[in-house]
Amino acid sequence: MDDTNTNDESKKPITEQLAELVGAAAGALAESAVKPVAKRVTKAANDKTPRPVKKAAKVAAKAIKAPKKTDKKATKKVIKRAKNRR
Repeated sequence: MDDTNTNDESKKPITEQLAELVGAAAGALAESAVKPVAKRVTKAANDKTPRPVKKAAKVAAKAIKAPKKTDKKATKKVIKRAKNRR
């Protein structure tokens, strides 16, 4: 199977093979370069965000997470009540 791939590549002109190789390398380089830039941008955005906004975000995050904990507690209470009634 590998022989068929090498035959296909040998039929292509060397310039086309080189262009594909350079394109693949450029894609990999661009992908690896995007990650650090995105990290820097988010860090800069966090640094420039005012404290009240950060606090509000934390409060909102806690408010979203709270119902999950209360649901577990509520179900445990219901189960305990049901066992006590028997």
